[in-house]
Amino acid sequence: MEEKVFHILKFSYDSLGDEMIKACFLNCSLFPKADTFYQPKIINNWMAEEFLEDDGALSITAAQKGENIIRELKRACLLDSYSYERDDCFRMHDMVHDMARSICLGKGEPSDEYLVQKGLGLIEPPPIPKWEATKMISLRYNKIEILEGKPKCEKLLTLDLSIKGLKEIANDFFLYMPNLKFLDLSVHQNLRELPESLFKLRSLQFLDLSNTGIRELSPRFEKLQKLKILRLSWTRELSVVSSHVISSLTNLEQLELEGSHLSVNSINELLDELECSKALQHLKLTVRSKVTLEKLSTSEKLNQIIYDLRIEGCKGLSSLELSFLKNNQVLQSLRMEDCEDMEKVTVCWPKNDILRNVCFRDLSVAMIFNCKLLKDATLLLALPSISSLVIGGCESMEDIIGADGGGDSMVPANINPFARLTRLCLLALPLLKCICSHALPFPHLIRLHVMACPKLKRLPFDSNCGAENFEILGEREWWDGLEWEDGAIPASLNQCFKPRKSFDLDFRKCQL
Repeated sequence: MEEKVFHILKFSYDSLGDEMIKACFLNCSLFPKADTFYQPKIINNWMAEEFLEDDGALSITAAQKGENIIRELKRACLLDSYSYERDDCFRMHDMVHDMARSICLGKGEPSDEYLVQKGLGLIEPPPIPKWEATKMISLRYNKIEILEGKPKCEKLLTLDLSIKGLKEIANDFFLYMPNLKFLDLSVHQNLRELPESLFKLRSLQFLDLSNTGIRELSPRFEKLQKLKILRLSWTRELSVVSSHVISSLTNLEQLELEGSHLSVNSINELLDELECSKALQHLKLTVRSKVTLEKLSTSEKLNQIIYDLRIEGCKGLSSLELSFLKNNQVLQSLRMEDCEDMEKVTVCWPKNDILRNVCFRDLSVAMIFNCKLLKDATLLLALPSISSLVIGGCESMEDIIGADGGGDSMVPANINPFARLTRLCLLALPLLKCICSHALPFPHLIRLHVMACPKLKRLPFDSNCGAENFEILGEREWWDGLEWEDGAIPASLNQCFKPRKSFDLDFRKCQL
């Protein structure tokens, strides 16, 4: 049986045709079995390995090529979605991994070019001589505390040092890595100062400092002139960004600042700098003030390159009009939280049918947390591409889609806002009575999660509800108290229900 499956998988691999797709697929097999791949990061790996490059003639970026490759590999059943929880993660089945490794061995792949010792519980790094012939090293999720020495790694392209307990990196550690393109130091929470030798990495294109203790972006960053991607998400101690540092990085295409605790003034000054950046294509940002939001909304450049936007706090913001984002072609995630004064969120929908088809076309994730005065989320009518929706802790919310459908500002009544929805999570909404006023098809729904919504008595499901493996999570008492057209729970739905007793009230941890 296994041999038969192996030949089927090998046929799928041979049928890929494109050598670039095959190379990216085989690269995934270098990681341990059952490993979870975060899509943006593995694409950056492929770019560092020079499998992917921008195609100016076709106006396709290397990152877009990577996304297309992952879709193609999933279609070929060579990669699996990680779970129903995440769209941006995937895995490789054990048998697929075995098949891929056998192909690599058959090609005579040099075994010493890849040093992948991920999650092995190592307390010391591999001996330095093992580093020196490698193209890629991954020591992620180990227990190493100190990195010493000056390894001479002339061939090294990718270095993953995402080690939570790492306490010290020698100042000269990166001195002899002239070709390094990808460096991941994320979750290194003790990292407050960067080793001086890091700024001698003149080939560096990708630098991940997210979830670190870094305090300052000093003028030394100006030396990293080839840097294309800089991740600074959840850098809670980052307080200083030296003037003109970001604007001096003339090749910077992607900047991630979501969850960063930079002051309002620092963020606003940084946005002024980014206005002048010619290369920047993608921006992740957390907005915490009305002033910053106004600056963003009036900047034609910046509001078109945001691909992950968090609106948090913003004291005094009673209403939010999101039409400033309607020409954005890259926005994928929108999150609003702790906006305690916000009563209304709207989107003025274009009357032109062509414009309607491109507005928010890539926006797939929406999250609304702890907006105490918000009574509905009717803005969803203008976001027809949403696949994951989480709403929690909105104490005044009575409807998800209001009965008036948003009036003239929203889309026509015949539009189904849930046509692409795969996951819907409703948590701690004490006044919620209605998701929408009439039954709708939810053809792709994989998971419905409802907790602490005692007044929600009806679900807006018609006969075309739920994809294969559809599941409903919630309290048993809530489920048994639901009202149905014929008085009984449909058998097809009853078998999908899985009782839950509690949930995490920290909605910030919620992941779909």
